[in-house]
Amino acid sequence: MVILKANNKQLNKWDDFIDNSINGTIFHKQRFLGYHGAKFKEGEEHLVVLNGQEVFAQISICVNRNDNGRKIATSPYGASYGGFVFKTLPSYKTGKEIVKGFIEYLKSCKIEAFKITQPSNFYCSAPMDTFIFNLFEAGFTSTCRDILSVFELNPSKPVIEQITNSSTRNQIRQAEKKNILINNRAPIDDAYPLIEATIKRFGKSPTHSYEEMKWLYENFSAEIYFIVAYYNNIPIASVTNFSINKKLNSSFYISSNPEYLRLNAMRYTISSALQCAQNEGYEYYDFGTSSSSMVANEPIFALKEDFSKVGLFRETLIWCDNHEK
Repeated sequence: MVILKANNKQLNKWDDFIDNSINGTIFHKQRFLGYHGAKFKEGEEHLVVLNGQEVFAQISICVNRNDNGRKIATSPYGASYGGFVFKTLPSYKTGKEIVKGFIEYLKSCKIEAFKITQPSNFYCSAPMDTFIFNLFEAGFTSTCRDILSVFELNPSKPVIEQITNSSTRNQIRQAEKKNILINNRAPIDDAYPLIEATIKRFGKSPTHSYEEMKWLYENFSAEIYFIVAYYNNIPIASVTNFSINKKLNSSFYISSNPEYLRLNAMRYTISSALQCAQNEGYEYYDFGTSSSSMVANEPIFALKEDFSKVGLFRETLIWCDNHEK
């Protein structure tokens, strides 16, 4: 196995490789990272792992200097997931060889630390724990383990019958009778004001500006879309869906207008997003993290556990040269 910077031919096939990989996501694609424009261009590197002449794995990293002047690298950058994307499941021996070669590459570039967040196992067509073991064995340590709230979609049952909380199921059935209309492919201008207003109530700003979200919406219309609930033609709740890969759909933003909470439109919209994902053949629906830097957000947990109590780890690992953690 040899690790090199990707040439133009390999870069042109980058996103196709991800589509046919065992653990690639929308966040690994150069087309997705393109919404950042030139923000990461100075430190961005795309590397391939070659088995002979064939690409076996690939990884995008961003190299910069921290406040102490140390040269560091990260994967992902400007996305939720990064790390190595594999054509097929690596054996223990192959994974060990790749990690060893990658660390040698980092050292040759005088990179002193590297942070990585691989996709969680349910994102993948096969569990990646042996490769994570390869990372640990080579000196990586876990720096953060947050919880993803996950809904497993059973194609043999309607979504509403799979929802954990009976009270939530009743609220959804009541909402169905209140002349709330659901558009599973709503325009961005109906959804984004709800996103912005919801996040501002917590004193924050959306991860994506309107311009960035519009770019993503226009360039990934099949993968990124808005499910919006309307009452008297007024948008009152929305779920922003990011299709991660063929196996998994997800909510990036769950938003609502508090003036209409009595209608239970938010839960109705979430159930519609779940049913839409099931109808389209997805196996899982990821509600996103319910903790941040290993600190739980109890109201977020409560909302998501109304639908599913399943929580799975999203883990970030770090390697430091000379083991300076």
